[in-house]
Amino acid sequence: MARVVLVSLYDKGALGARHVSGMLKRAGHEVALVYLKEYNQRLKKHVRGLPDEDLHEGVTPLGEDMVHGITSPVSPVEEDLFLDLLGRLDPAVVGFSLRTCCLRTAQRLTRLVKRRLSVPVIWGSIAPTIDPEWCLPHADALCLGEGEHAMVEYVEAVEAGRDPSDIAGLWLRRDGDAARNPLRPLIQDLDELPYADFDPGGKYLIENGRVSEDPGVANVLGVFEIMTSRGCPHSCAYCCNDALRRLYPRQKYVRRRSVEHVIGELRWAKENLPIRSVNFYDDVFTFNPRWIEEFAPAYQREIGLPFWCFVSPLHAHRPSLERLRDAGLTSVTCGIESGSERILFEVYNRPIKNERVIACAEVLRDLGIFYNFDLITDNPFESDEDCRRTLDLLLRLPRPVRLNYGLSKLSFFPHARITEMLEEQGVPPRPDPVRFAFFNRLYLLAQSRLPRGFIHWLSERGWLRRHPGLLQGFFLPGRARLALLAVARAVGKRILPRRLIHAIKVRFPGLLR
Repeated sequence: MARVVLVSLYDKGALGARHVSGMLKRAGHEVALVYLKEYNQRLKKHVRGLPDEDLHEGVTPLGEDMVHGITSPVSPVEEDLFLDLLGRLDPAVVGFSLRTCCLRTAQRLTRLVKRRLSVPVIWGSIAPTIDPEWCLPHADALCLGEGEHAMVEYVEAVEAGRDPSDIAGLWLRRDGDAARNPLRPLIQDLDELPYADFDPGGKYLIENGRVSEDPGVANVLGVFEIMTSRGCPHSCAYCCNDALRRLYPRQKYVRRRSVEHVIGELRWAKENLPIRSVNFYDDVFTFNPRWIEEFAPAYQREIGLPFWCFVSPLHAHRPSLERLRDAGLTSVTCGIESGSERILFEVYNRPIKNERVIACAEVLRDLGIFYNFDLITDNPFESDEDCRRTLDLLLRLPRPVRLNYGLSKLSFFPHARITEMLEEQGVPPRPDPVRFAFFNRLYLLAQSRLPRGFIHWLSERGWLRRHPGLLQGFFLPGRARLALLAVARAVGKRILPRRLIHAIKVRFPGLLR
């Protein structure tokens, strides 16, 4: 039996690390999970000292630039706590589960671990899989692709003193050379895998200058996180799923666990953990109506907790959503990404027509399921016309329109197809900030009670296009009326179309006197 420490950077949910831990435990090994720091959100103006490529940026519902999932630096005190904890746990192998935004942190911590402990360090998850050549110089080994079987073989080789350099799915450094083994095939029968490791024991959180044993089950207290499938039915050019799919040609990419296996894990969680609700983190939960038809009554009968999931406009079948609602579905997040079909079809490789988005929203509204939308902005491939089409779509959706924590700015990850397009076409990665400051605020205003015609009228004002900061007043608490008044006075209220004047007077009595 070997002792292994798996480190999850900036993610307590850590589903990938938890699945590997479950597999190692089933093979008889002892595993500790260390969550090192948590994700936070912070206004961009308060973020200092981090390279732009490490930031996933967005816009708050109040129109301010922000950073989603800020990877706050690990302090010297927290580094010492981490190393001291590893010393007490005395592992034979240390594994890091990391994404692209965590690479510099993982690089520094790996150096510290190698300096303090004479143990091999292996990196796994999406970043090493997508960009192994960059990662290889910084770790003893990389686990590429789905790591459950490869990690068991690696740990057992280390324990037995055997050379692990021929294990499929691993890359290893060897005195100036490297062993670059081929990927393992995708695991087709997901039921062969054990449940993710949510046992309360052996879990540690390092945050805010202290270390604590942490039995918390996820990033949100009381919420159980689970995936019932692997892979996404879409191949969006900005997403890791497209890059991963290209690594596995001629293999079935989207796979799903049986209903029995999923209900078994949820039943265990309900009986053993203090959970109040469930989040299904499948890329698209509703892609298979037959599976939903079997799952919904089983979930309603045996679990019965409220739950959330991702849906896609292409997989928003009314019968499936109705079954899920009756089983406990209370809310969903749905990707719009853009209202420009040119961008969706030619740039994002996401061929979804706007009418499907509108139909999806209408179904969710009719069924009483709370929904919000993901929208990508600050895309350098977009023209003014593309942005206007996005605004037009938002203004056509049934109200209330809700955007998921504001807006997400387009990120360019290594080896993503859209990153390759950017380089091939010589498109500057930083789009016109004035244009997007203007349209981003208009997108957010689509969530408001302002008349839609008035928002459309604002979008046609050239002086607002040149001075988008004038729109910020709409987002200040208690200042929307003053912003409306400023706009009306700036152009003279008689320039407003009569129907808009009437609508504003109805919504905001006395404003345009």
